[in-house]
Amino acid sequence: MIMNDKMLIAKDVCKKYAHSKTYANKDIDISINTGEIKGLFGPNGAGKTTFVRQVCGLLKPDSGYIEIDGVDIAKHKNYIPSKVSYLGQIAYTHRALKVIEFIQFTGVYRGIDAKESKRQALELLEYFGMNYLQDKLIGSISGGETRLVAFMAAIIGYNPFVVLDEPTNDVDPEKRILLWQLVKKLKEERGISFLLVTHNIQEASNVVDDVAIMYGGQIIKQGRPYELAEALKIDTKLDFVVPYHTKIDDELISRLKIIRIDDEHLRINVNKDKVNTVLNELYSSSLGSSISSIKILPPSLEDIYMMNIKENK
Repeated sequence: MIMNDKMLIAKDVCKKYAHSKTYANKDIDISINTGEIKGLFGPNGAGKTTFVRQVCGLLKPDSGYIEIDGVDIAKHKNYIPSKVSYLGQIAYTHRALKVIEFIQFTGVYRGIDAKESKRQALELLEYFGMNYLQDKLIGSISGGETRLVAFMAAIIGYNPFVVLDEPTNDVDPEKRILLWQLVKKLKEERGISFLLVTHNIQEASNVVDDVAIMYGGQIIKQGRPYELAEALKIDTKLDFVVPYHTKIDDELISRLKIIRIDDEHLRINVNKDKVNTVLNELYSSSLGSSISSIKILPPSLEDIYMMNIKENK
């Protein structure tokens, strides 16, 4: 069987709710490569959840089409459970089930035999250091633990396409790191594709390959983060540290456009092509010998997001 190089293709997808005068989604065009993690970012009410629910077959588009691994899901809805796994923003778990039962039964529902499903469930619990919870009722565990159990249920069976909506909500920092490491491992070793919906852009920047930014029900920008940064001409930040109350010449401040963050921390925003020139000027100036450390910070994914949203308000 030839592997499709596109796991998701959404073309001209539109959706309007009966009670609304405006489109929740308007002319959405998105694609995700096989083995790629795509971030879908946008403010509350941008239309992200509406789009995700259409991708998962929970809503039908008013127009346009959605293909998963080359199959039109509107015509083949039975195809979705074997290809797509979904962790929603609200985790719907069965509180009366034991943790191990909920994860295992989800695997069985996806077509895995009971023995293999239990093996995978125990493997996932062990990975997160949560074996001790396996016989506890879901209704008795914490919100963060419930979120992780829902994540395990979403990936068990390792469907080729996984949709994650705010996967780290309520999850502690240590477990967040483990979750993102597993997502990257599944992408690299199993070729699984992910659509990641989150407001935590700084956290997502460590895992996404590609980005789509949604605003007012439409995709306003998408592409590789570095391409978006170059298109927006966002400056590189030079952050440096000098001793407390170091006197800085006014002419130097004006010429290099030095910004004082606090008594010790300073910043220069500079075009990426001029970074070396500005560094040479800085170190050869009267301030150079006082600099104890310096960081070169390229545009962040959060910078890209905020600038795109600002331009479209």
